[in-house]
Amino acid sequence: MSKGFVTMTIILLLIGIFLFITVGEAAVKIFKITTRTASSFNTLVSAIEGVEEGSQDPVAFFLDKDKYAIFGFAPNADRLELIFTSQSKESVVRYLTRPGQETNCPKEKSCVCLCSEISLDEKEFRCTGKMDCRSLENVIITDYTSINELRQGLNTVTYSWKNGFGIIRSSDLPKLFQQILKISSGDNLKALYVRKDFGRVGVCPQRNCQVSQNIELGLPT
Repeated sequence: MSKGFVTMTIILLLIGIFLFITVGEAAVKIFKITTRTASSFNTLVSAIEGVEEGSQDPVAFFLDKDKYAIFGFAPNADRLELIFTSQSKESVVRYLTRPGQETNCPKEKSCVCLCSEISLDEKEFRCTGKMDCRSLENVIITDYTSINELRQGLNTVTYSWKNGFGIIRSSDLPKLFQQILKISSGDNLKALYVRKDFGRVGVCPQRNCQVSQNIELGLPT
């Protein structure tokens, strides 16, 4: 084996190691949850666990990076759905499948998750980054969290989260989605509101947060 071949092999190996380390560091930076957002998430979880019946607690939340998202899942819900309701009929706009047991989101309990990289396709929201979930022992996440009402022709369309709640900041979302969800891609600091009614808790990006078991009546079923 010639010295030139050995030298070339060593050089290629070193280049490969360098590229592996560089790409790995870049991936960590992309999917890392910043310290400030992680601290905000801890504060939000504490507010969810401590909010009193019939009250609404404001929380200042830092969404330091584009494509961050927060999701809350009601007990035994297979997925969280963004829906619109028109003339008492529900239609699914997008949905997010509940994360598995390995993410600390057991199906029999409520949980809240912070996602460091959210993507959108024709049917689903997908967390393609780091997912940090907290199981909630003594909290029941709401069945419905109202978000917005928009006029479409002669009808008023109500947009809500079914089986929990969601907070999404992403420049990949169409402008209409950002309008519906009331969070623009430039909102790195957002006031969130934790609401508890009828023993169930939801989180909204607007002050008049409304949570319920029945989206039409706003009353327990």
